[in-house]
Amino acid sequence: MNGEQRNLSPAESNQTFRIVLSHVLVTTSWNAKTQNMLYDLNPDLILSAHDHVAVVYSRRARGDVHFERLTAPDLPNTVRFLSSSRHPRIELQYPTCSYRMGVKDMGFGVVQIGVVEGGKSLNVVSSLIWLPSRFHQLYLYAVVVVLVAICTVIRRVCCRAQKHVIYERLKLF
Repeated sequence: MNGEQRNLSPAESNQTFRIVLSHVLVTTSWNAKTQNMLYDLNPDLILSAHDHVAVVYSRRARGDVHFERLTAPDLPNTVRFLSSSRHPRIELQYPTCSYRMGVKDMGFGVVQIGVVEGGKSLNVVSSLIWLPSRFHQLYLYAVVVVLVAICTVIRRVCCRAQKHVIYERLKLF
């Protein structure tokens, strides 16, 4: 998308599959440059991750501007489909795997691609491996810090009172 694509030739045979890896989402883009790139590349499968959420986009016809969107919680952990010029164009958008992105749901995407139908289609199996929520851990850390602070205050108060009693006894002698 930065204008650096060169020597992109159309597929010469039915056994050539095009998979586009993109940071930004391309299926829903209305940008003319992106649409021209999609037309020129004619990908069978698109993998992206810009929005840091798990979504599957599908366009029934290759040149169609309308698309279907399947998001969590409707999105199963494993998605299976066939991909070729005869099937709808699919874009798999994966969530982030970094806690720094500030999203609630994080995970890793795993894609398994196999050639089927005598080399005419790709069998794509995409799975999401969800990471544990960081907010549960942050809440647990907050509870632990509060408990440690309470224990520290109680210990200091008890120790101070105990030292005061011992000091008073020593003054009597």
